[in-house]
Amino acid sequence: MKYELKTLVDTLKPMTFVYNFRDENPPRIDAFLDVGAKMRTEGKCTLLTFWFRWDHDWEGDGVEDWEPVTYVLKKDEVVDIQTRPHWNIVKWLTDEPILEDGKRAIVYFSKHGHAPYLQVRPRTEVGWLKNAMYKIKTRVAILDFLEVMDERGQYVNIRDYKVIEEREPPSTSKAMKGIEILGIRLFSKWYEIPETC
Repeated sequence: MKYELKTLVDTLKPMTFVYNFRDENPPRIDAFLDVGAKMRTEGKCTLLTFWFRWDHDWEGDGVEDWEPVTYVLKKDEVVDIQTRPHWNIVKWLTDEPILEDGKRAIVYFSKHGHAPYLQVRPRTEVGWLKNAMYKIKTRVAILDFLEVMDERGQYVNIRDYKVIEEREPPSTSKAMKGIEILGIRLFSKWYEIPETC
């Protein structure tokens, strides 16, 4: 199926929430600078990634931060929505996220490095959380997700933002290259291709 980028952006543009640091003087909303969107084809699927950009990752570090929210589409249907909180790819549709209009992701960007999370229905067994409990690399994301869901009242909705089409992080950025630990390149992907693609 052939998709037009502008149509997909208009249809699937996520509803976004960022943290409001009310206790700071003056209070500060941790809003992103801008948003890019890039579409690619993988097998039988189309992937649309929205890239949210901040001028910092963790407070005061001065490192530009790009956070992806990826829709996986097949035959006019969204088959998954994926984010990458703290370098962990999370597939959300299996966890029954709450979606705006039944299709648009509702994303909360954590106050801890802007990790993107979707809100799930109350009493849902969150599969990625259940499966991640014993994995060291996902423990930070688990605690962060629980804190974000608990503090949703501290977040504000950024409603009117423009999306720059055909834009993603530079190939030299950490968002695209991942990180290197002990000479091994890790976390260079921001999505996983479903087997059905």
